Amino acid sequence: MSHPLELFRFCPKCGCKDFLPSSEESKKCTKCGFEFFKAPAIGTAVFLKDSSGRFLFFERMINPGKGKLGFAGGFAKAGETVEDAAVREVKEETNLDIFNLKFLFDIPNTYIYSGLDITPLDFYFEAEIKDFSLLKTDLKETARTVFLSPEKINLGDFAFESAKKAVSRFILKK
Repeated sequence: MSHPLELFRFCPKCGCKDFLPSSEESKKCTKCGFEFFKAPAIGTAVFLKDSSGRFLFFERMINPGKGKLGFAGGFAKAGETVEDAAVREVKEETNLDIFNLKFLFDIPNTYIYSGLDITPLDFYFEAEIKDFSLLKTDLKETARTVFLSPEKINLGDFAFESAKKAVSRFILKK
């Protein structure tokens, strides 16, 4: 796994080869002064519960975490609030409209993509669904939907450490 800043050997602004580490999270050009910072990506994940108290999860069809469980959610786009990203991602992945979106907590994550840790900060929410009969999953990312009651949840089934911590904290209350 590489740190993303290792990919930048030359200044992206002026092309100078003296593009050197300035801090743990940045590189700076000795010629033009341009400094590039590696910032975390913003992820969203939403706890959705049906009327019988079961939580909705998805088996991931793609890596990282292929075959493991995850949440409805995904990465925020530039200019988008985390709340807007959560609503958009749930709609894209489930065809469901959510309401009463409530922020719970955030957890740093490790997400290896293309050999790099993109260091997401995952924002966890809970929300309500009026009609689960409209559920239609995005088959590009999701192998299957899984509804689990709290007693059926196995933390080892989840793709990411942040998801395991979130489930433990919110559902299992550990």
